[in-house]
Order: sequence, then C-alpha cells, then structure tokens
Amino acid sequence: MSKTKPQIKILNVGLAVPETRFSQKDMATLMGVITSSSLRFFEHDHINSRHLILPQKSNNIVQVESLEESTDELREKFKLNSISLIEKALTEALSKSQIKKEDIDYIVCVTSTGFFVPGLSALTIESLNLKRNCQRLDIVGMGCNAGLNGLNAVTNWCSQNLNQIGVLICCELSSCIYSIEDNENSAIVNSLFGDGVAVCLMQSQTNQNALTDVPSILDFSSHLIAATLPLLRFNWNSEKNKYSFFVDKKTPLYLAENISTPLEEILNKNKIKITDIKHWIVHSGGAAILDAIETKLGLDKKSFRHTRSVLKEFGNVSSGSFLFSYQNLLNEQSIKKDDYGLMITMGPGLTIEMALIRW
Repeated sequence: MSKTKPQIKILNVGLAVPETRFSQKDMATLMGVITSSSLRFFEHDHINSRHLILPQKSNNIVQVESLEESTDELREKFKLNSISLIEKALTEALSKSQIKKEDIDYIVCVTSTGFFVPGLSALTIESLNLKRNCQRLDIVGMGCNAGLNGLNAVTNWCSQNLNQIGVLICCELSSCIYSIEDNENSAIVNSLFGDGVAVCLMQSQTNQNALTDVPSILDFSSHLIAATLPLLRFNWNSEKNKYSFFVDKKTPLYLAENISTPLEEILNKNKIKITDIKHWIVHSGGAAILDAIETKLGLDKKSFRHTRSVLKEFGNVSSGSFLFSYQNLLNEQSIKKDDYGLMITMGPGLTIEMALIRW
C-alpha cells in the first residue's frame, strides 16, 4: 500500500526592514547625483522610498561625506544588522503561527549582499540560540531569483521530514553593496534596491491534519536563458576595492521574451491554464520588467498590484521581495479555497524561477 504524499504548506511569513527610510530625492542628493542622464532614474514614480542602512552621525543625520564606505565597513555593517533583522522577521512569522524557535528543524539562508565563512546560517543559529542540531543550508550569490531556489530546497527537505518545521530566510542588505558613482549604471542600481529580510515558515502535513487556510506548494519550474549570463552581474571595481552590480538595459526584454517557457511548462505539467492563476506573486525587479511581462502574458495592470506596491514602498529587496508581495496578497484577504497562485522570481543568469501554489 503506497503512502499518502504529504502536503508542503506555507505556514506564514515575517518581514523586517531597517527603521531608516529615504525618499528617492534624498538618495540622489546623498549620492551626489547631478548628471541628468543619471538623475532621471531617481525621478521615476514607481518608487517613492526605500529602507536603507547608511552611515549616520549621533543625531541620526546621514553624513554625505562618509556615504562611501570601505569594503571592511560594508562587510561589518551586514554582519551587525543582518541578524537583528532576521530575528525581527523570524519572531513575527513564529508569532503568527504560534510556533517556538525551539521547534525549527531546518533553515535555508539566502543572500547575495553578504558573504561569510562560517555562513549566515551558522551565525543565525548561534546568535538567535536555535537548537544546535538544526540542519542548515546557505545559498549565496544567486541574486534576486534565489528566494524560490531556497523555497525549493526547504520544500524538498520538508517532504522528507513530516511535521518538522523548515524556514526560508532571505536576507538582503543592498546598502552593503552600493558603489557611489555618478554614472548611468550606478544610477540604475542605486535608485532601485532596498534593504529587507523575509522569513517563510514551512511544514509537511498529511492529508488528515493539513491546514486548509494556508497554501500548498504544488510544483516548481526553472529556466536559464541562453547567452544572457553577462546581463546581470557583479563587477570588481579595483579602484574602489569593492564589487559593483551591473544591470543591462536589455534585461526586461529578455525576461519578457522567455517568460512563457517556464510558465507553459508548469501549467501543462499541472494541467491548468493561465486563466486558472488567480494570484500573481512576483519579484519586484523594476517597473520596466513588470510592464514587459504583463504585456507579454496579456495580463491586466491589476495582476501585479501587490508587487507594484512593494516596489513603491521598499524598492527591489532582491531575493525576499516575492515574500513581501505574498504578504500584501494575504493582507488583501481576497483568497478563496482552491485558488491557484504563481510565484515568479527573476535574476542573474538570466534565470526565471516559478512555484505553483494552491489554497
């Protein structure tokens, strides 16, 4: 007699951002952006403000002359602030589900803005006093799409560990990888990314005890677009002795042209149609990307409303942004039983990741 396949449930999410918040106008001024070709990226209305950790005086005023931080200072800033934000987001998620941190059995830490050995997962277990036999995995350097790669890993672990708690932690402090330069590429990056942490609690449950008010993860699909590896990348700036992020203007076009490939794969595999997708939970990669994908798929402007709201208030918070969008969906309270949702993240590769969920 075959065993009943467990349902992998998303129990809850928790979010955290730094207290300091800056308007786009503030950021342009602080970064000394005066060239019109660069300044225009700070004037787009799809982002109002972002939460960032920037150098401050004792009176909490950002110092313009010290906004450019050394590699050591940026690394230490990530280490000091990442754990406190992870703790805040994790506490929120655990409280919502009435789960204790002692119940956590597995964590996956995702980041592209901080690199440590031992990894962020070890620092999290030690600093937050999680149990020492908590299993762990670090996903480093995969970029904005990596949140769903991490979700996939937690899903697989949960499928083999019935009733145990797995946690996805996406920790991205983009203010730790800024390079202050008045040129067009730096303006694209520096006007887009924000700091934020997102935590997702997951558990495998049998059909008999499965919660009905939270979604199950049904499937994943992934697509690496050929010959697009250079379009999103870290470059080493030897003059500043730090990395800077490069974003090619053709990125939205390539993502839109290829979005149908993984979408058709996951729809066909699960024998559903695009019209069956009631909720779109998408990475806040930027307005141009969202516009291009909506047009390509023939979706109306309301489809990505949760993501556009995240982009406006927080900017692009990299790997965790799809969970910010997911929380906006939950806050809307528009979900009905048996609704399908599709999570989509995009990032360096170029890569498109998808996860199909159902309530």
